[in-house]
Amino acid sequence: MTLSVALAISFLTLLLVFLRKRTKQQLPTYRDLPLPPGPRPLPFLGNVFDIPKDTEYLWRTYAKWAQTHGDIVHIQVLGKHIIVLHSLDAVHDLLDKRSSIYADREITEVIALTGWDWNLAMMKYGQQWRDHRQLFHQYMNERVIHTYDPYIRDGTRRLLKGLHCDPKNYTHHLRYALGEIVLSLIYGIRIEENNDYYVELLAAAMKAVEEAVLPGSLWVDFLPYLKYVPHWVPGTGWQKKVENWRAESNAIRNAPWENMVVSCTKDRTSPPIAAQMSEQISDMDDDGAREMKHTAQNVCAVMHAGRTTLAPTTISTLQTFILAMVLHPEAQRSAQRELDTVVGRRRLPNSSDLSALPYTRALLKECMRWQPVAPLSFARRCTTDNEYRGCLIPEGALIFQNSWFILHDPGIFPEPEGFKPERYLKDGVLNPDILDPTVVTFGAGRRICPGRHLAESMLFLTIARILHTFEITPVLDAKGTPINPEVKMTSGLLSYPTPFECSISSRGAWAEALINEEYTRET
Repeated sequence: MTLSVALAISFLTLLLVFLRKRTKQQLPTYRDLPLPPGPRPLPFLGNVFDIPKDTEYLWRTYAKWAQTHGDIVHIQVLGKHIIVLHSLDAVHDLLDKRSSIYADREITEVIALTGWDWNLAMMKYGQQWRDHRQLFHQYMNERVIHTYDPYIRDGTRRLLKGLHCDPKNYTHHLRYALGEIVLSLIYGIRIEENNDYYVELLAAAMKAVEEAVLPGSLWVDFLPYLKYVPHWVPGTGWQKKVENWRAESNAIRNAPWENMVVSCTKDRTSPPIAAQMSEQISDMDDDGAREMKHTAQNVCAVMHAGRTTLAPTTISTLQTFILAMVLHPEAQRSAQRELDTVVGRRRLPNSSDLSALPYTRALLKECMRWQPVAPLSFARRCTTDNEYRGCLIPEGALIFQNSWFILHDPGIFPEPEGFKPERYLKDGVLNPDILDPTVVTFGAGRRICPGRHLAESMLFLTIARILHTFEITPVLDAKGTPINPEVKMTSGLLSYPTPFECSISSRGAWAEALINEEYTRET
């Protein structure tokens, strides 16, 4: 090698090193950025002692921190970064505009151990998730929802009859009527009047999910080696709980599918969803059929009992509706006047009445805003370092949307603690300039709730029919004084009103006739 060639190679090498260094200096060095503001963490432990015990109203605690630190709050728990978004701007900028890196989920140790990772809502983002989402959308898109009206009408007839015969057990009737809708629509299964296996299984499974999927609900999420500790060691009672949760997860996925009813009744325009999927599978080759069955079984189970589950989320909203009607009789009377004018007293409301009932629709929106079903949205997982507002959002951070805070922002909803359906109306019609709470409650980006159209349809028809036929009032004490229930919600993943008493009575002989006539027609 000549001297000139050696010098040329050396020069080129130095030039490449210089260019690489310069390029690196020009690239964003995200790890040099500060983390978003939040309570000061302790070394190693982080903010463990700042989080309320038993996850008691986490969304309110985060909301207080937001008043001090701003709409993006950061905490650390044993090295895990948690970021909570408290504004629509932040939600839109990150979960919508950057949805490709904010669509993943954290598969915690508890989720993996309980077997809930088949659930679309908890599934890692990738091709498997896309396949499941596509199949879900095929049967839950806005164009096909109207074909499920007969299932919803049958379930609401059952509900009205139950409320008329035994109004004190209204929560039971809500669970069973909505369980009837979901199970018949998906699997063609008709449930028993009481102690139904599928309804009780769903209730148990949902209770487990609400506890299991909250990150940090068990210490094994932060200390994975605990799963290897023998069950006989003191302090490992959580292992039995996880074992029971796994059995419920398997049963939710397998039992209804194995007992689906393939045919449909003459008054229903479409067979059950599982039967339609099964028909698709029958036309495939062996490999395709196996894969399709696995996906279809998961998707049907998600419709029934996933994070996007139809029955439990609608039950929570309907319990909130009944609580609101007890406490706000003027809103109830306004909706009933509208229903009497539009529907009359010779039939029950139907989905076709939707556009002519703006106040009833506004009342439903206010129920969803006033006490949201999921005050903290299910956590996203950030898949790469990125910068936002001069701060580092680190890879692996869990991102929560504080839906409760956004829906109680007085800048968006004046007097947010009040129940005011009229806030959505202008000149007797829905005001498009007022934020629709469903924009918040059903999530954002690629993880927006795929069952939202059916959920809204179920809620509207159920609320309209209850309002049309019943008066909901406080119970009276021994002196005849109304006892108004306390507004108190549970604090899990899904939030429900705590049990309360109320009086539910028919609006008159015409209402009783409608209830009995419709129920007889259905049976």
